[in-house]
Amino acid sequence: MITSKLFISPKKKRINILFILFILIFASCTKTKTEPYAPESKAKIKSFKIINSSEDLPTSIDHYSKTITVTIPPGIYLTTLEPKVELEEGCTLKSGSDTLITQLQSYFINGRKIEYPVTYKDGDTQTYSLIIKTYQPPLNFLEVSIDSKNPVEFDQSKWHITKALMVKNQNAAYPYSKNYDLDLSLGKASLIDEKGKEYEFSVVMSQYPPITSESAIVLNLNDINGRFVDGKYTQTPAAGLYWIKIRYYDREEKLKNPIKITY
Repeated sequence: MITSKLFISPKKKRINILFILFILIFASCTKTKTEPYAPESKAKIKSFKIINSSEDLPTSIDHYSKTITVTIPPGIYLTTLEPKVELEEGCTLKSGSDTLITQLQSYFINGRKIEYPVTYKDGDTQTYSLIIKTYQPPLNFLEVSIDSKNPVEFDQSKWHITKALMVKNQNAAYPYSKNYDLDLSLGKASLIDEKGKEYEFSVVMSQYPPITSESAIVLNLNDINGRFVDGKYTQTPAAGLYWIKIRYYDREEKLKNPIKITY
């Protein structure tokens, strides 16, 4: 059997070695561009605490994303938050930023920016944004109309007869605030017609054991906005099918089955 071997001349070997050395030398001479180091901002919030709660609310500060997160635990219901902001030495907070945070119901429904601009003595400024979270239990309401094809009827032909909607909760004792005045401000409800138009209630009441056997939201149809105009009774909303939507604090639920209003 005849075998053949690849023959590389000494001259070619030297050329290959020189080529490799050239590549290595060229690579070592290539300049690497380095970005200048950005010094960390000294405009910082040192601590953030809500001081109008009987229990401490968990709070965290993320200096990288410039966010402050406040968490309201289950069973705690507040209509306002009063912050106490502590800054690092040499920093000032924009005047009026640490005022009382009101209308929490509106914050949970619509969202809005709550910011804390901090300035260090050298003029550097950083703005922190506040995020409010809650961990309230689900509402779990029972249907007022058991059968969607046979909705419960509410005859509203006589305005002086109170027709209360009682929306019961599946939980034996939903943890409402246990404060009547507070519940009036934390609850929000409306009727939604077949075209999606909403008719809001001006008052939302809650009830809970031991006052009653089970927890519920109570809605008076005479408390619908527009029901009375200049002291006169109006047929608002008009006769038809309506779906009940209730929000309590940061939770919202729309019942699946409609009710029927007649005159």
